[in-house]
Amino acid sequence: MAAWFRFWRERASWLLFVAAVVAQSAFSLVFLNGEGSAWEKALAAGGGRLPEEQPGLVAIEPQRSIDAIQANSGVADYVLWQLIDIPYAVLNVIVITAAIALLLRKAGLQGSILRLALWLPLAYFAAECVENAMVAAFALDALAPNGTPAIVQQAATTIKLATGFGGMGLGLAAVVGAAIADIVRRIRR
Repeated sequence: MAAWFRFWRERASWLLFVAAVVAQSAFSLVFLNGEGSAWEKALAAGGGRLPEEQPGLVAIEPQRSIDAIQANSGVADYVLWQLIDIPYAVLNVIVITAAIALLLRKAGLQGSILRLALWLPLAYFAAECVENAMVAAFALDALAPNGTPAIVQQAATTIKLATGFGGMGLGLAAVVGAAIADIVRRIRR
C-alpha cells in the first residue's frame, strides 16, 4: 500500500488524471452503454432495480431483485455484469485517486492530514468487491439472499455508494482545487 500512496503523491499530474478519465470513459462506452450491454440486460431482468443500487437495509432486498433476475433468465448477464463491474471500479479508484493526489501535489499538501483522503477510493473498492461477490453468489444460488448474507451485502452496498459518490464529489472538488492552485502559481510567477 505504501508504494501505491507514494506513486500518487510523487507522480500526480494533469496528464495522468486525463488519461485515467479517458480510460474510464472508453471502458464505459464499450461495456456499459446500449441495450445489448450486460448492465442493461441485468437491469431489465431485475425489473429496473438491482440490489447494488439500493443503500440501507431494505427489507425486501436483495431477495426481490434476485428472484426477478432468476425468473427472467438474467443470471448469466447479471453475473457477467458483476465481473465487468470490477475493472470499472478499478478505473473509478484510479480517477478519484488521481484527482485527490493532483490537488495534494499542486497545493503542496502531500504531507498534510488531507492525504488520508487517498483511502476513500480504496474503501469504495473494498466495498464494491464484497458487494459484487455477494450478489453474484445470490444469483447463482450459492448463498441465500436473506438473513446475514443479505445484511452483509446491503452494508457493503451502502458503504460503496457513500464512498463512491463521496469520492466522486471529493474528486471533482479536488480537480477544481488543483486548477485553482495551478492558476495561483502561474499568476505568482
